[in-house]
Amino acid sequence: MTEKQAVRDNLPRVPDTGVVGRGRELAEIIKALLDPDIPIVTLVGLAGMGKTALALAIAHRLREQGEFPGGIVWLNASIVQSLDEVWESVRETLDLPSPQAARRHLREHPTLLILDGLNEAVQDMEILAFLDRLPRPSKVLVTSRERVGLVGKELIVEGPKYKVEAALVGAVGDGAQVTTVVTGDRDIIPVTRWTITGEHARVAQGAAYEVKAKNYAAAAEAYRQILVSFDPTGLTDDDRRRCAEISHRMGTCLRLDGQWGPAVEQQEDTFRQFKKLRDFHGQGRAYLEIARAYQAMNSYDLAALYYRDAHRLFRRAGDVMLAATAKEELGNLEYYLHVLKPAMADWEEAARLYEQAGRPGKVAIIRQNLAQVQAG
Repeated sequence: MTEKQAVRDNLPRVPDTGVVGRGRELAEIIKALLDPDIPIVTLVGLAGMGKTALALAIAHRLREQGEFPGGIVWLNASIVQSLDEVWESVRETLDLPSPQAARRHLREHPTLLILDGLNEAVQDMEILAFLDRLPRPSKVLVTSRERVGLVGKELIVEGPKYKVEAALVGAVGDGAQVTTVVTGDRDIIPVTRWTITGEHARVAQGAAYEVKAKNYAAAAEAYRQILVSFDPTGLTDDDRRRCAEISHRMGTCLRLDGQWGPAVEQQEDTFRQFKKLRDFHGQGRAYLEIARAYQAMNSYDLAALYYRDAHRLFRRAGDVMLAATAKEELGNLEYYLHVLKPAMADWEEAARLYEQAGRPGKVAIIRQNLAQVQAG
């Protein structure tokens, strides 16, 4: 018990819904990290697959089990971009007097280093060499969108881009409540919590699981059933917000199912609902989805128009993150169309907004894109 209490770490907390249904992956990765013959474990997967949440859950589990008594050090690769900064972070987290003491500590005490988002860092060859030569018994857990080629075990993190948890509160039946938590890319299907009752609860739970299974047409139909069952007379503002939210999710599922025309119509209706509520954030989300649908239909002028309007609405709502997303996607579209000067201007604005939102990894990616365009 004493060693468990003495373990030092700088771990962020685990997201509330980040590891739903990931028991098999948790067990596999922990087993690999505890294997004395595996010095490095790399989690590779696309954005939105939950690599960071998975790594955090693993780290907290290992700490609770008393593994790695030398400490657990969390390193954000978007911020820590040089070997000197790595050693300084290790020294500071473990409360050691010097980087030299940190080196000795890793050789003498089992310590876990977690380097999150290696792809977003400027990949200093010194850092990669350091990871390959990390002294045992210490270990490294790396997350990356791309294969890094480090010695050790590489696991591909798979799963739906939109992870859904539906939890029933109380017994299912009249008056039952369901809270549906949808996670993933916040700009596509945002993290929200809303409560509905009775038969709506059962239908909403079914829609949630259809999204999880990527059965987007079935999910859209389930959301439509909820919408048509609302009595339009005597709706409260909360009811109207629920209807607008369900309408947005229905439209998003239609787009993901490739029904782009119906998706646009649904999101136009969503926009009108949010407009009546004077909800600029909701209006922006509807317009962002419309832009994506028009882009999928190769209607690029309309897509660009809606991206710009979404950006303005998000700015009016004070949502810097989604304002940056709209600008970035507009820049990506302009780059695809070889309209380079506007693309670079929009990327610059997106980078500035991401920086304001505290997303240095996104800033680094956009800066890299800008550098490539300028070099070419």
